[in-house]
Amino acid sequence: MLQLPIKDVIDKIKDKTGLSKDEIQSQINSKLKSLDGLVSEEGAAYIVASDLGVQLFEDVASGGLLKIKNVLAGMNNVEVAGRVINTRDPITFNKGGKQGVVGSMTIGDDTGKVRVVIWDQRVQWIKDGKLKEGVPVKIKNAYVKKSNYGGKEIHLNKRSKLVVDPEGIDIPLPDTKGSTIKSLIPQERTSILATVVKIFGPRFYMSCPECNKKVEEADEGHVCPTHKVVEPNLQMVLNLVLDDGTETIRSVAFGSTAEGLAGLSAEEAQEILTKDGETILSEKVNNFLLGKKIKLKGMMKENKAFERVEFQISNAILNPNPKIIALKMMKGE
Repeated sequence: MLQLPIKDVIDKIKDKTGLSKDEIQSQINSKLKSLDGLVSEEGAAYIVASDLGVQLFEDVASGGLLKIKNVLAGMNNVEVAGRVINTRDPITFNKGGKQGVVGSMTIGDDTGKVRVVIWDQRVQWIKDGKLKEGVPVKIKNAYVKKSNYGGKEIHLNKRSKLVVDPEGIDIPLPDTKGSTIKSLIPQERTSILATVVKIFGPRFYMSCPECNKKVEEADEGHVCPTHKVVEPNLQMVLNLVLDDGTETIRSVAFGSTAEGLAGLSAEEAQEILTKDGETILSEKVNNFLLGKKIKLKGMMKENKAFERVEFQISNAILNPNPKIIALKMMKGE
């Protein structure tokens, strides 16, 4: 069964009808209420689209070579072409007593990008550099799954074909100069420009001074799994909600990155928390950061502890200069 995320359903309805997202969401909510829980929110969105005469899958009905934006979870025998944006180092695994290797790459065209999962022999192409950035590829007879992050990913099996530098296909260069929140792909390092719309008060933990891993408190002191008993450092964690106009996402920063975003060192923040309380600390951080537009580098990851997807921030620039950003984007940075 083909699966289209509800955000994409709403976008298609918006493009075809001119209705606002709020108006469409209101119709979806009304449909949910009228059907008294008999369908999911996605199902209600499909019904609203049908009521408005919007064909959700008209772009994919003909088969053949698909644009990446038209690739949907649930598809089989998919044929798609794109250029390699990046690759991930292969991982060796054991399943059922047999050893295998899995790798992945992100490919893109002028309509979007998607993660492609590669197994066994073809993984060597990543190791050998055959699948490097910018290389055009064509994939045939693949299938598409819903990823753990709610998006889509293409998988190759024994029947699938992967052709490097295919003949007779003009593959436009994908836009790799930055990402919108809506276009984020799990495990892809990228940069976004977004506004901080919500801040959750700073939290703290103790880390190993050698490897920065979290340490556990024991009778003998603070213990690192690798370096044993250590004199720990105080570290800050800062959780944010970001919005760039395409979507919102929960994000998290650690250590010095969190301190830069909060405008306070971990020691200063903990001292305020101890003396003045959580409310005063939150007010100080909000006054410094809330509503600011920031440029962030990082990666979308799954937070298994809370069963959610987050953008893990590795670097942040507060109040970035738009001229500098434009120049860097022109250079592809």
